[in-house]
Amino acid sequence: MRLATRLWLHGAALPALLLTLALAVVGVGLDRALVHGIDDALRGQAAVEAVSVFDQGIDAPHLHIDRSELVRRLGEPPAATALYGRGGERLLVWPADADLPARLLASVEPGTPPQLATVQTAEGAARELMVPLRGPDGVTYRLLLRRSLAERDAALRAYVGVAALALLVMVLALAVAAGAQARGLGRRVAALVEHVARVGAGELGHGPPPDDAGDEIAALRDAVAEATEARRKARLTEERLLADAAHELRTPLAAMRLELDLSLRRERDADALRETLQSVGEEVDRLSRIAEALLQLDASSRGRLDVPVALRPLVERAAARAAGLCAARGVALQVHALEEAQVDGDADALERALDNLLGNAARFARTRVACTLRADGVGFAVEVADDGPGVPEAEAEAIFAPFHRPDRSAAGAGLGLAIVREVASRHRGQVTLGRAPLGGAAFTLWLPADKESR
Repeated sequence: MRLATRLWLHGAALPALLLTLALAVVGVGLDRALVHGIDDALRGQAAVEAVSVFDQGIDAPHLHIDRSELVRRLGEPPAATALYGRGGERLLVWPADADLPARLLASVEPGTPPQLATVQTAEGAARELMVPLRGPDGVTYRLLLRRSLAERDAALRAYVGVAALALLVMVLALAVAAGAQARGLGRRVAALVEHVARVGAGELGHGPPPDDAGDEIAALRDAVAEATEARRKARLTEERLLADAAHELRTPLAAMRLELDLSLRRERDADALRETLQSVGEEVDRLSRIAEALLQLDASSRGRLDVPVALRPLVERAAARAAGLCAARGVALQVHALEEAQVDGDADALERALDNLLGNAARFARTRVACTLRADGVGFAVEVADDGPGVPEAEAEAIFAPFHRPDRSAAGAGLGLAIVREVASRHRGQVTLGRAPLGGAAFTLWLPADKESR
């Protein structure tokens, strides 16, 4: 079922059905209330007649309503009334032309309670009350009151007419409103579906159409727009990475090819061949470093991010691995780690990021490297500082790009800081560069605390 059809059914058809049922229930209640009112009037009139019908003796029964001055002034009495004798014969009737039986065939036992019933007459339905009366002579008489339900029927017809008109107006209004809402929502959802289909086909140049309604669909549109932009940036990053990787791989391969071609074109002694093989070996090592860095970068973009990870052990293990390089260069390594620091993430990826930060600091430091794990706001920060030459301000952003190496003679593939930024981004954190109190560079990896620590 289409969204527009479902919205129309729930927004117009279902409310119309419920409203119809509600009006029907009200109609039934109104009918019962009107009949109850007629019954109360019959009982009241019967009570008056029962008191006065024999107040002048058994030989002179009369109907109080026949002698009521108030009834004469008000007009026709509310109910036709008749008194029946011991044999069921009619003794009195009011009004004279009332359509009441001339004789009652069924007998009534003494002590029988009053009986209310709905009967059909020549003029339509009527409400009837039969009241047994014990006369002064000890004989049971019967008082019959009958009132037409025409007024009740007229009131119900008026109610049905007004309710039907109101229902029609409301159903039409609901149908128009629900139809307009359904068409609007359908267009908005269809636009998102079309955009997602284009994204699936690789078209990332444009976001979804604007939607400022401020509801959940607008929020969904904004989320789709953010996802589209993130995918577009990821594609640009991948394309740039592939281009840079191809360039980086081409250089050592070209150097190796040149060395091998020169060796094959002319005779060389053993020392020359050894130099050639050493040069080729260095290029192979460079290719291995690039391949290993690319594998690390790829691994950093995978893995589960919902696993609780304690940062202190990661910092200590990364510092232990960097201690050998620091000792070889005569650099002192200081570690200050907060005891309790836990995040949600990929422990292997975080450890690779710390290895890269500490490895860079160890290579560029002159005498000291300081690694500090501290609480920072709603998360934790790992700061790696050194007393090396630092990073020029112009290079502050470029150093995080893949294969960027200010010093081309330095070892490495130029992917270390790119890996750190990728890890930080996937963990909803960030990596920043600042000036260290030691005089060199200070890289800070900030990560949000896990859900239980917030």
